[in-house]
Amino acid sequence: MRWLSKLWSKPWARIPMTVLGVLCICAAIWFGLAMTGVELLQSGLLRGGLIALILVPIGVYYLIRYLRRRKAAQELEESLMETPVGDGAVLAERMQEALARLKKDGGATYLYDLPWYVIIGPPGAGKTTALVHSGLEFPGTDKAAVAGFGGTKNCDFWFAEDAVMIDTAGRYTTQDSDARADNMSWAAFLDHLKRARPNQPINGVILAFSCEDMMTASDDDLDSHALTVRKRLSELHEKLRIDVPVYVMFTKADMIAGFREYFGPFGEERRKNVWGVTFQTGDRKEETYRAVPAEFDALISRLSDEVTDRLNEEPDSVTRISIFGFPGQMALLQRNVSDFLRRVFQKPQETGAILRGFYFTSGTQEGTPIDQVLGTVDLAGDGGGLGLGFMSGKGRSYFLYDLLKKVIFEERDWVGYDLRTMRRRALMRSVASLTIAVACLAAMGLFGYAFWQNATLVRAAEQQSQLYHKEAEPLFAATEITDPDPSVTISALAVLREIPGGYGNPVEQPFYERVGLSRRKAVRTAATTAYHMGLERHLRPRMMLYLENELPQLVADRQLDRAYHALKVYMLLAREPNAKADDPSIVAYFAEAWLPYFSEPGQDNEYREMMAHLAAMLELDDKSTPLVKANGTLISSVQKEIAPLSLAERAYSSILSDAADMIPFSVVEELSGAKIDQVFRTTDGTPLESLIVPGLFTYGGYWSTFRDEMENARTRLEDEKWVLGEVGEKADYERQLTGLAGDLHALYRRDFVARWTGMLDRIELVPMSNGAPQFPSLAVASSAAASPILQLAEAVDRETRLSRFLDMIEGAEVSPEALASGDIGNQLADAGFDEVERRSGALKRIALNMIRDKAKFQGRAGAASASPLQRQQLEQIEAPLEKWHAFVKGDPVLRNRPVDVVLDGLKDILTNRQAAARSPTGLEEQGLQDALNSLVQNTPFYPEQINVFINQIEREFLTISANASMKELNRALAEEVTAYCRQNVENLAPFANGNRFIPTNAFGEFFGHNGRMDKFYQTYLRDHTQRAADGSIVGREDSPLGARLASGTLSQFARAERIRQAFFPPDASTPSVVFTIRQLQSSDLVEGSYLDLGDRKVQLLPNSSGSRVTWPDDLSQIILTALPQRPEASNTEGYNGGQWAILSFLERGRGRPQGSAVDITQNVGGRPVKFRLEFDSITVPFLMRELRDFRCPATLE
Repeated sequence: MRWLSKLWSKPWARIPMTVLGVLCICAAIWFGLAMTGVELLQSGLLRGGLIALILVPIGVYYLIRYLRRRKAAQELEESLMETPVGDGAVLAERMQEALARLKKDGGATYLYDLPWYVIIGPPGAGKTTALVHSGLEFPGTDKAAVAGFGGTKNCDFWFAEDAVMIDTAGRYTTQDSDARADNMSWAAFLDHLKRARPNQPINGVILAFSCEDMMTASDDDLDSHALTVRKRLSELHEKLRIDVPVYVMFTKADMIAGFREYFGPFGEERRKNVWGVTFQTGDRKEETYRAVPAEFDALISRLSDEVTDRLNEEPDSVTRISIFGFPGQMALLQRNVSDFLRRVFQKPQETGAILRGFYFTSGTQEGTPIDQVLGTVDLAGDGGGLGLGFMSGKGRSYFLYDLLKKVIFEERDWVGYDLRTMRRRALMRSVASLTIAVACLAAMGLFGYAFWQNATLVRAAEQQSQLYHKEAEPLFAATEITDPDPSVTISALAVLREIPGGYGNPVEQPFYERVGLSRRKAVRTAATTAYHMGLERHLRPRMMLYLENELPQLVADRQLDRAYHALKVYMLLAREPNAKADDPSIVAYFAEAWLPYFSEPGQDNEYREMMAHLAAMLELDDKSTPLVKANGTLISSVQKEIAPLSLAERAYSSILSDAADMIPFSVVEELSGAKIDQVFRTTDGTPLESLIVPGLFTYGGYWSTFRDEMENARTRLEDEKWVLGEVGEKADYERQLTGLAGDLHALYRRDFVARWTGMLDRIELVPMSNGAPQFPSLAVASSAAASPILQLAEAVDRETRLSRFLDMIEGAEVSPEALASGDIGNQLADAGFDEVERRSGALKRIALNMIRDKAKFQGRAGAASASPLQRQQLEQIEAPLEKWHAFVKGDPVLRNRPVDVVLDGLKDILTNRQAAARSPTGLEEQGLQDALNSLVQNTPFYPEQINVFINQIEREFLTISANASMKELNRALAEEVTAYCRQNVENLAPFANGNRFIPTNAFGEFFGHNGRMDKFYQTYLRDHTQRAADGSIVGREDSPLGARLASGTLSQFARAERIRQAFFPPDASTPSVVFTIRQLQSSDLVEGSYLDLGDRKVQLLPNSSGSRVTWPDDLSQIILTALPQRPEASNTEGYNGGQWAILSFLERGRGRPQGSAVDITQNVGGRPVKFRLEFDSITVPFLMRELRDFRCPATLE
């Protein structure tokens, strides 16, 4: 890629490549975007804009560059023309001619693009001669006219086609004529260069020294020359701040003996070649002067190699001698040249000079005496100078053209730069480039992002449209709408509403979309239209179907007032010709009508969304005609049915409709300062925000709206005659208008009470016992100042005690001035007045009218009273809510209101429960019962809903108390009964199968009187249980604890009681069972029997009176012996169990109890013996089912 970089550095290549590249890009944009198939990209305006976005910055850049370079060239020209030269006026005139020629040939900026070279050297070194005879082309035909031949007084500028050569006076280098003046001139010259080209003042230095001086100079002279040149190079580096390449040109090589003979036959092309050495290195810091001796030897070697050829070519013997001696003559220069260059260029870091090469040249030949004389005249003359025509022979230049043209000029970029200036300029250039790049990137990014955003918007709209078709597929599939349920349309309409950029997503047009690429307007129009059509297709028909179904039902149910409102809404929806627009009536009707469709918990958002769809439909419905026409037959029939509807009912229905947009009373809003959600919840699980009362049925609603509507009722009825059409014209208006106000009050009273009681009935308390030991809900509820219960009661009183406005008027002392000005707000000491007045100015007007009317009769402005009819009407409205008003009546400071009593009772409960939770003493439960009793004692005087709250709290804390008792009882049961039972009773016979029997002492300790079971029952359960009709033990319903006792556990206590009754004498803790045993009959082989009971022996005979036995005292074993004994058979039968052997005796006898007696048959050695056992109890204790069914009680719940 190096060749490409080199090619790009050439203006003749760079400019066409740039133009071609830009044209290709523009063509790609213009033709390529047109072939994309995207409508937006095919726009000629867009493509032209993009091309302009490319061409304009490029044009501006090159224009600025052109202007800057032109200005720089102009400044340079002016500075050049101001520089003093030898013959000032003549040279200035010729300088202007030369610059004019340059402008004409190369343009105004061409001068600034050329490399500049400074030629320095001592006077007479042949600097000017070398330029004159170099073969380079300069503007103007007369070279001597540009710079005086024969020496330069100050400096001459030589404008070649490829460079600008600055020929300096020799005294600038040596500064030996007038050191101070010469130094100042040299410094001024360098300053001039720095100002003219600050980045790169010059591209190189040509140091000219004559070979004659090199041959004749002593060591001291060489050292002096080297020091002088070194100092000039150092000053140049210091002033220009660059590292500059130096080309050392040894002129007047023709003064070396044999030069002309050796090179004389050379043709013009060979004389243009370079004779010297250019150091091939890329390292600017390399000390190239060290290679001078070797390179000089190589140069002489090449001369020597060609001597033979030259000798053969030369016929003249004298000339041949000169040719043969020429390499030797050159060799004599080797030491001086090497030493001179070493002294000049050693330690290059001090001078900033880089030796790029040394060369031998000859500008003209001055070898003959006449030439020397002429040259002397030329050098010494101060006239116009002598041209070449005055030489004895025609002078020829040697080894100059290619040196300048192909070596020095080609290395124009080898020079360094002023790093500080370049850094500053590079920084400025970088900042400018970065700014341009950022601006371009920002513009491209803006267009790209705008395009991407618009494409994204369109794609999102298309995706939303596809989603709509998917969601609405069931709706489109139905050929007829048969169900008025609006909820089926929610998902489809929501998709249409939320189309990006559409009706429900009206994002303001961002800045980047204002650059001409925005599609948002088109998308919004299409999306809004689609949403409107969706509403008309899916929602309006269902609303009309609902009304078409509802109207006949309302008429059938004789709810004519509602039918009137429904008919009005139906005609409005159908856009009937005579219908007067009344969107609030439609909204109010369906706000209530749609509630059943969204009654499930969690459907509040769907309900609000449906109402938003309705509002949108009404907003957009002026853009089209409804797709569904009204049922004219239905309208006519309903009009006839509701024609008898009183004017009051019609007016009231319209009042309700118009008041639908009034701000309702909201429990959440009114109690916003209280922690309402910690105390209240709704009975149906809906959010607390649903606890509202329409604004019409509030204090402000009555005084600021309802009264005005009553006054305007006549006008309203006239405006709504279109609802009943011709049928309505037959109504007896005048007669009904007489009692219109009273009838409206009656209707208002009905709904006022229903709305408030309905809302209050939906409120219940959250569990007050949660969050022990702090009980936060109970703490908030019992707060004396911030209790939601208190605030709810005050809000109800504030909004429902309508007559307090009359009380305020009657108690007001209004000055005549205030009455005249109408400013009575400050004299009516009622916070409610100010609050309502802020919402509507009607209240002040009503108050003023009432006070003025009364003043006419009393003869003064001041205390006024309302009419008895007004107060009676208000009291009739308030009456059902009177207990709420009485509940907060009293002095809050003295805390003598009923509500304060309730709050104090709640505080007592809170204190009791917190004490019980933190440091129980055992007395808290009784304290809780006392607090609850105190709380409920005045409930007959409280509002019904407050009683509900109190009863809920009572039940809850009684349950809590029962829970605490139950926990304690379960603990006692486990410790006193269950543990002992499982260890000593449950796994032993007769309660379990096996040969291990319960000891009688353990049996007595557990089942006896005052035993574990009896004692626990008497201590803990007796007060909470009762006997059922069948004798079982059950929990008492009036006891919170008894109601929770487990029936299974109580049955175990009942079994234990029956066991105790059977096995234990009254008040006995040890078992004692007395029974009589008799032998009834036996085998013929048995004459009697003998029972060995351990501690007692009993002999039994058939049909004898038997023997009485006491268990367990008389019985430690049972061994039965049949008499008489027979040696051939077994005569005895034993029974296991020790004292409980009686169980085995009875079970093996397979007897069936009959009351308190049981007959058994024993087999002794094959001889049956039948016995009867009669117990002194009501049952046979040892065969009781209770023994088999008893289980250890584990829990009481």
